[in-house]
Amino acid sequence: MVAFIIVVAVYAVIYKFVPVFAITAFLILFIRTLLYALYVIFMRHQVVFFDQIDWSYILQFGLSYIVSMYMGFYIGIFKDRLWLAVAHLILMLVTLLFGVISPKKKILREV
Repeated sequence: MVAFIIVVAVYAVIYKFVPVFAITAFLILFIRTLLYALYVIFMRHQVVFFDQIDWSYILQFGLSYIVSMYMGFYIGIFKDRLWLAVAHLILMLVTLLFGVISPKKKILREV
């Protein structure tokens, strides 16, 4: 998935164009990966929000989403397809969710 993103990003910067199949394939791969991760986290584990915030994760992915949003407007892909900008924001929020959740601590009973 990382190689796919790099190839498409290089292509987009050089030609100032992103093919529709690349956008569709990325969204399918990314959404499927996020849904599986959310399923594993919420169905198999109990989680708490904002107990331990991972600032490095939030900064890394938050800034990368901001840069990709800027590039999307720069090359004009978001001007033509506003729904893609909305999908981008939703995916950003779901991704950043992983930086603010942590597993619930188990209470050990003394015997």
